[in-house]
Amino acid sequence: MIEIATKEGWREHVDTAYERPAPVTSEELRAMSFGDRALYNQGRAQYSQAGAFVRTPQFEAFQRAVRDRVMLNAYRRVGKLGLILSGSQARARLLR
Repeated sequence: MIEIATKEGWREHVDTAYERPAPVTSEELRAMSFGDRALYNQGRAQYSQAGAFVRTPQFEAFQRAVRDRVMLNAYRRVGKLGLILSGSQARARLLR
């Protein structure tokens, strides 16, 4: 994990370039072998998780809500608790 709180860590974060996986259709994804699909998904996960998380009060509240529901779901006997996220596409683009 890159420590972005230091000058060196921030430089490493800024200088690291991750290649965005080429988009594929659902038919192409289904046609992939198990191994190829695993590699494709690994590349997608690495690319999507490469960004830094800024710990805003809203992010902290979201993180607490997710943790609470995951913990509580372990004890539920019927049904599961969920979490609904909503927001406009314009707002989502601003946060990336």
